[in-house]
Amino acid sequence: MMNLFSVRKPYQSSKQYTAKVFKSYLRQNKISQSFSKKGCPYDNSVAESFFASIKKEEIYRHIYNSYDHLRNCIDEYVIFYNEKRPHASLKYSTPAEYEFTST
Repeated sequence: MMNLFSVRKPYQSSKQYTAKVFKSYLRQNKISQSFSKKGCPYDNSVAESFFASIKKEEIYRHIYNSYDHLRNCIDEYVIFYNEKRPHASLKYSTPAEYEFTST
């Protein structure tokens, strides 16, 4: 019973370790990381909208048999989202069409 109250020691896959590795990876690859203010999803509304869409239109509607199956379905959804799905905010064109016409 006393083991239930023992102090946990960090190990290699702890949040602190993975955060340091992640930050190091970002630095090495010249990737900047940004955060929204807590409770303020409007700071990153484009990303928030995308994740809401992928959850409603793909993830919550399917059962995945494996990680590979999930990964393939998400890859297919991203292609669909960018190349086939019209977006009201883009005058009902796809992101690919919108980018092509605005360059």
